[in-house]
Amino acid sequence: METLIQISDTHLSPTYGFFCANFLRAVAEINALAPDLVVNTGDVALSGPDHPDDVPFAAWVHRRIAAPKRYIPGNHDVGEEPGGEILKQPTNEGLLTHYRNNLGTDYWSHEIEDWTLIGLNTQILGTGEDAEAEQADWLSDVLNATRERSIGIFIHKPLLIDRADEVPEQSWTVSGDTRDALLGQFKEAEVKFVASGHMHQYKEFELDGIRMIWAPSTAYLT
Repeated sequence: METLIQISDTHLSPTYGFFCANFLRAVAEINALAPDLVVNTGDVALSGPDHPDDVPFAAWVHRRIAAPKRYIPGNHDVGEEPGGEILKQPTNEGLLTHYRNNLGTDYWSHEIEDWTLIGLNTQILGTGEDAEAEQADWLSDVLNATRERSIGIFIHKPLLIDRADEVPEQSWTVSGDTRDALLGQFKEAEVKFVASGHMHQYKEFELDGIRMIWAPSTAYLT
């Protein structure tokens, strides 16, 4: 049986290297477990918008993980989506291109046994850019094509904190309109889980049959 490990919020930088030691501890544990796939759910780099070298450095350090790897971008990699600005680093096409050149496509699907795993870029949601519409069309196509398979979703920001009717706090979750639309799609497609990062803590609960899984940050291992 194939195995998967999710990591998140690694915050790697060649300039500010204080999170590297903890990441290398995580790498040692991951390599000992020898998974079939490792997914990093964003904030791979510490500050890609302000320090462009952070993204290629993060990609280079991740080579120490022996298993195949997939990444999705977080706000520290490609900037912040409209309404979610904390650091005043809006996402733009240049940041997305830099990310793609170093870490690969920002949304993807990956098949393991009878599972289809889907990674989404939540940092372009609400931008109105072509990339947002292209991802939305792609997601619909993939969900429609995988009706006979189990589906798992990976995003950076969680869809919600506790309840579907809560008032969204967009600095921590995806926006309310986007959340409702995605939840509708995921329910219809009978998605099994949605795994996210961003919150720097572990949490797991079920909402309408979908497991919501938060990964803690490797940066703050103790």
